Amino acid sequence: MGLGYPDSLPREIAELSQGYPHYTHLLSLWAGRQAVGKREATVSHANLEAAIPEAMQNATGGVQQEYEKAVASSQPDALFEKVLLACALSQKGSLGKFSATDVRTPLRSILMRDISTGAYQSHLAKFCESERGPILKKSGKRRSYRWRFVNPQVIPYILLRGRQAGLIR
Repeated sequence: MGLGYPDSLPREIAELSQGYPHYTHLLSLWAGRQAVGKREATVSHANLEAAIPEAMQNATGGVQQEYEKAVASSQPDALFEKVLLACALSQKGSLGKFSATDVRTPLRSILMRDISTGAYQSHLAKFCESERGPILKKSGKRRSYRWRFVNPQVIPYILLRGRQAGLIR
């Protein structure tokens, strides 16, 4: 007899993994192990939450290092982590590109206050520099720049970090 799970759990795992099988397998594996470790017959949302740190530790491809390099700052309230999370949450076109204004709504939800595009546009530019990766690549012309993640497999990792930090639900 196998483990059961609520109907909403696969969708939640799929959203967190962004369609990458590696993350889907990691989250499912560690959530299942959490349930088995507690002798539960059903894998719950609480098991998924408890599985996130293990899944992040087992992420491959250097995404942990990419993330750390991108958000590193000597200032305790630097916005890099939150802006990068907002980029990961932003609406993207078919080629994975987004605009600075696409970042504004998720960033407002993360910060719980409104912020002007100008307040974080320099962060987007810095994410394109070698000092921070680059984790983003910019294309287009002035006033119509579009960004995309250099390595899209870092997006689920960013979402997991945001979830673990309590910045998103």
